[in-house]
Amino acid sequence: MDALNRVVVFQTAFTGDVILTLPMIQRLKRHIPHSAIDLVATPSGAAVAAHHPALRRTLVYDKKGADRGLAPAFRLAQHLRKEAYDAAIIPHRSIRSAAICYGAGIPRRIGFSTSSGRFLMSDVVRYDAARHEILRNLALLAPLGADPSARTPVAVSIAGRHGSSKQPART
Repeated sequence: MDALNRVVVFQTAFTGDVILTLPMIQRLKRHIPHSAIDLVATPSGAAVAAHHPALRRTLVYDKKGADRGLAPAFRLAQHLRKEAYDAAIIPHRSIRSAAICYGAGIPRRIGFSTSSGRFLMSDVVRYDAARHEILRNLALLAPLGADPSARTPVAVSIAGRHGSSKQPART
């Protein structure tokens, strides 16, 4: 496995989908403890995940509000390119999510076989509709060598860690 120093998780679906992505993020941090992991999410999703201990930071992408349209998507791709991520994990199955990560030049882009942007992925993981969403998301870590069957408890603190003032970043 290549060194993964910077990883972005791209989950701009509903807030509940972000919550169901958190065990995968925690498992990723356990698998690659030295990596800086960021999350791109909608404003409500970013607020829920902002204080998760496995995340370095959350980036807000308001795709239905202030960031609607092509120009903001292009700006986000440019921002992600400057961050020089080694990998993107994309549980969100939209072509926009895949296109932004592809446009950002992220070399490893891991997503589901049911994604409308699967042709833009470097690694495609079979989407198993019979499994729970948390288990499906964990399967996205298999291309990185992580054991997707290992269970990891979710650690979330909406109030923050020990009084942390960590807030989601606007892109």
